[in-house]
Amino acid sequence: MLLVGLLAPAVSAAATLSPVVWSGMPATTKGSANVRYQSFSNPAVNDAGTIAFSATVSELVTPPWYASPKAASGAQPSVVAITLPMPVPYPSPLWITNSWEGIWIITGGGTFKQVSRTGYDGYPFIVDAGGFGSLDSPVLNNSNLCAYSGSYSPGYIYFPPPLPGGPVTNFLSVYGGRGIWTSLNAPTDPVAFLGETASGYTTPLTNTTGTLARPAFASIDAISLPDTGRLVFSATVSATNYIASPGSTNPRQPRGNPPLQQGIWGEDPQGGLVTILREGEPLSFGTTNRVVGTLAPANSSNGMTRKPVLSKGSVNASGDIAVSASFTDSNRAILIASARSNSLSIGAMSGDSAPGGGTNDFFISFGDPSINSFGHVAFCGTAGFVTPHPILYAVRAAASPAITPQPTNLPAPQQTSYTNCWSALWAEDASGNVKLITRIAPPVPDMGGFTSLSNPIINSRHEVAFQGTYRQGFIRIPAGSFSGGIGVWTSRNLTNPVAWIGQTAPGYPTNFTISVESPYKWFTNMISLQSAPPVITSIDRIAFPDTGRLVVWATASATNWVKPPQAPPGTPIPKIIYNSVFSQRGIWIQNSRGILDLALREGMSVSVNGTSKVISSLPLPPTATPASGQETLCSRSNGIVVTTATFTDGTQAILRIRP
Repeated sequence: MLLVGLLAPAVSAAATLSPVVWSGMPATTKGSANVRYQSFSNPAVNDAGTIAFSATVSELVTPPWYASPKAASGAQPSVVAITLPMPVPYPSPLWITNSWEGIWIITGGGTFKQVSRTGYDGYPFIVDAGGFGSLDSPVLNNSNLCAYSGSYSPGYIYFPPPLPGGPVTNFLSVYGGRGIWTSLNAPTDPVAFLGETASGYTTPLTNTTGTLARPAFASIDAISLPDTGRLVFSATVSATNYIASPGSTNPRQPRGNPPLQQGIWGEDPQGGLVTILREGEPLSFGTTNRVVGTLAPANSSNGMTRKPVLSKGSVNASGDIAVSASFTDSNRAILIASARSNSLSIGAMSGDSAPGGGTNDFFISFGDPSINSFGHVAFCGTAGFVTPHPILYAVRAAASPAITPQPTNLPAPQQTSYTNCWSALWAEDASGNVKLITRIAPPVPDMGGFTSLSNPIINSRHEVAFQGTYRQGFIRIPAGSFSGGIGVWTSRNLTNPVAWIGQTAPGYPTNFTISVESPYKWFTNMISLQSAPPVITSIDRIAFPDTGRLVVWATASATNWVKPPQAPPGTPIPKIIYNSVFSQRGIWIQNSRGILDLALREGMSVSVNGTSKVISSLPLPPTATPASGQETLCSRSNGIVVTTATFTDGTQAILRIRP
């Protein structure tokens, strides 16, 4: 059932909403002037309000046997036929609609710049001229540089293949393919590409499985572009292992399931690639040597599918990277790598004393960390202490969804018969000291507290935001307030959540009218009714900029009874009144008083180029982006939010929200 909410204010008083680009708007391009934007993907915004986005455009072009004078703005160009010796006569006039994708940057002042496009950048009728075949959503830094992934073909430009077994560093030697670029790179010179020899490995690679062929990038999983302008990315490396098959006419048979490893790479000052951190890499910490096993929490891999490293960790504007790692000796750590100095340090290590716990409590495992502009981290983790005798009544609280305690894999010498585990959030303060933020509450005595904690986000104020589940104890909060359940908190107020499931959705009008498709056979029109107050039914994403004002992407729903309309004579009226669920996505921003204000929602009316349009859908922020998804649709310093909106007439726009 489709439900559309109307009669809402066009713009929230808590924010300034403005469309920056929309369907039908003339596109700034390097080619034809007869180009207009059609649809958009997820944009990215920086602290200055500059926006990078990819879009599909529609272009009117003439075939080579026609020519046309330059058309006036907004007018259909006229066509003048040119007499050419053609074997078959063609009608005149003739226009062809050519569609392609591109990436643009819009500055805060409204200046457009085209960065890249699919297809040939000149006349579209040249056969096999090469160009980008696809472009993904870009990321953006505060220097107005953007980075993106895509696929590129050199076309008829044909280069000889590389020598077998030799390193591959030339993109055109493998005839193009998928890669990653910045707005400073030529299309034929990506920062990295699939099939390129991965730096940081020996060639050939010898390990416990035998001698492997050249390790190469098999997939590029996530990218980030710090303000240094040096691209940082995570990738998966594969090396095919060949084994001799006795009696076979082909002595080199490829072994199935080639070894796969994840790692993080970055650009050096000269534009070359350096290995920042990778699985299988031996590391030295003082007098201790360890080998990286996995670059992700232990419970994030099921042996089949693993999420990209950068979407599991965090990158700040200076290129500092925080990631959770497991070592081959079962120890775990929060590692902080610097793409600038190619250095590595430890934020926390299993076996270290856990701040906020007892004297003998130590870290056991870690979730996905977040890092702020000072290089300080926040993380969810599991701590505990060992004892030969279990404590029956306390401390074995429910594990966070992000943390699964592994008491059987403890670092020596703490291995013993029993471990009392508890999960908590920790964060470094302004001096770099790790402090306890909050922890899972013990089930006894019934004092209440958190029963689950998500991975946190930390801003430059050293404030932390997180989602969690809270259980009320025997001390009850008055009715009408938060009484327990799922919500989102900041470290400024651990008593009251900023938003929670079941909360009346802020910003909706008191007399809220919705329209639903009729569920009755004799009445096929839409039925309008007064809606019950919508409540928040899911908290989908959060961002925590340096303003300290939380941004929440959430879904608001309401259960409504649809009464039957007047029935034709003789038509039985159903005794059961139809129950419908109203549901809309929205974006809320915390104000200076700590209360959420509605900034944008589905069903809201927005003025686009002088025309009022109703939003039919808002996308969720992508999950596989650096820093828990807050680095693209929300700026770090001032909390400017951008989003793509689809309207009921099928058109789209990119909207900018200034808190």
